[in-house]
Amino acid sequence: MLKVTMESERPLVVLVDDEKDITELLFEELKGDYDVLQFNNPQKFVEAVRNKTIKPAILVIDLKMPVLNGLQTLKQINEASVHIPTVMFSGYLDKDDAISALELGVIHIIEKPVDIEVVHEVVNDSLIDWELMKTRQDIRDLTKQVKEIYSSLRLAVTNYVAPEMMDKIFVDDNGKNENFDLLLDTLEEKLEFLLKEENLLAKMKQTQYRQALEKQAQRVS
Repeated sequence: MLKVTMESERPLVVLVDDEKDITELLFEELKGDYDVLQFNNPQKFVEAVRNKTIKPAILVIDLKMPVLNGLQTLKQINEASVHIPTVMFSGYLDKDDAISALELGVIHIIEKPVDIEVVHEVVNDSLIDWELMKTRQDIRDLTKQVKEIYSSLRLAVTNYVAPEMMDKIFVDDNGKNENFDLLLDTLEEKLEFLLKEENLLAKMKQTQYRQALEKQAQRVS
């Protein structure tokens, strides 16, 4: 199975369902590719997130649970300013619940009865989508930063600063003067890394889709 992290540490998948049999089945399916934690009490999961004892890369949660259902669980962690890409499974999801689910961070909804292999494929696909989205946002932020630097440079040179002072108009987070050429070189290196990372993630996604189609063809035949 594809790995979807650029670091040595594997992504953490958290399973939340009051039915222990379900979380144990999913745990056995996913543990070969991810670090996996299971919670059969959604309130304990919420407490772990609030206390920052866990940092999930993705959440797999059931909608219908007693005391605290899936949407209520997501609302509580969102109120704690924690946003986790989420896969939710449910026997039935009405329009209002579906809208709430999307607003709370659900990116895939799987109908019950749960197909364990489908969950595995969706988790992998969701993690790649999430990494792609973060990488693209990093690229957009970096591009915006470069544009702001050039805009500030033009304004400074034209109206206020002599050319020989150019290297002294930028400071780092500690208030120390930073060489302008070095700053641009650093930004260029970061942008190049992000573009390579996005390209790698896109190739991983294409491979995952191809494998899914091959599995589907094998089932049909």
